[in-house]
Amino acid sequence: MIKLAITITFIATLISGCSSEPPIGVELKSRVTHYPPMGDALTTEIHVSAQVDSIKVNSIVVNRGNCKANGQGKLLNFGEHAKFEVNGYSCDVKEIEVDTEEGNFKFTF
Repeated sequence: MIKLAITITFIATLISGCSSEPPIGVELKSRVTHYPPMGDALTTEIHVSAQVDSIKVNSIVVNRGNCKANGQGKLLNFGEHAKFEVNGYSCDVKEIEVDTEEGNFKFTF
């Protein structure tokens, strides 16, 4: 009976510790950048925010590797965010996969 109670308590602790929410949040933002004498260009930025105490972003894959993002390998504390700029004017971001120390997380737009 005691073993059963310990097993049930252990399983309940495991289940309550599991979360379906990813440890990061991802937002897409666009901004206009002025390049004299060429004119204006639309730049897409990926903003990754930490929703846990600390997490390392190892890399970001945009559109299954068809687009590139700069600024890999950032350590974020809770509430902090990092900005990654998407390289290439013709990239329409549809999917972002963020590789972290806690696993990979995929976001679609």
